[in-house]
Amino acid sequence: MTGGLCLFLWTWADQRIKVLKLQAFMLFPIALLASSLFFLSLGEVLWGVRTP
Repeated sequence: MTGGLCLFLWTWADQRIKVLKLQAFMLFPIALLASSLFFLSLGEVLWGVRTP
């Protein structure tokens, strides 16, 4: 009984880790793109303020 339960928990945790890894792998480029766009717009605003 306990062996089956341990196996079930192990496979469940393994699946969760795989899903989280996949989500992180998919979200990383999106976050990178969003932050780069944010910094670009921030730079444009600062550049526009600096040079009238």
